[in-house]
Amino acid sequence: MPANAREWRVTPSLYQRRLDWLAQSLLFIFIVLAVWFAPTWWQSVSVAALFGLMVVIRHLTQASFPIWIGEQDGQWWWQEQDAPRQPLNICAGSIKRPELVVIQRSIWPWQRWMLRADSFLNEQEFQRFRAALYPQL
Repeated sequence: MPANAREWRVTPSLYQRRLDWLAQSLLFIFIVLAVWFAPTWWQSVSVAALFGLMVVIRHLTQASFPIWIGEQDGQWWWQEQDAPRQPLNICAGSIKRPELVVIQRSIWPWQRWMLRADSFLNEQEFQRFRAALYPQL
């Protein structure tokens, strides 16, 4: 590997998992109330089925960790996740914030990585990753 190649090992963020769990819990409470107060049985069944479908899709589309992300010569990015190294396509909709980096990998909303500082080895690695990903900012 050349001296100017950089790579990072990314693991699931505990903070992001807690936020996801909280959002799913609030959605579940809303669904239960909607089913309870629904005027007809078919509305209750359709709302409950929609929630079940959303939960199944969320769990099927989660990334398997760990993910290796790397940069080669500042020209191209790659990912390695349960397969050989592949180019990483970073699409519009990616976000950089002080505490969060969202990498949108395609036009589909479920194909994104939400990376926080606790996804990396330490805070310095996260800052180094942000600086490499967005050198112009």
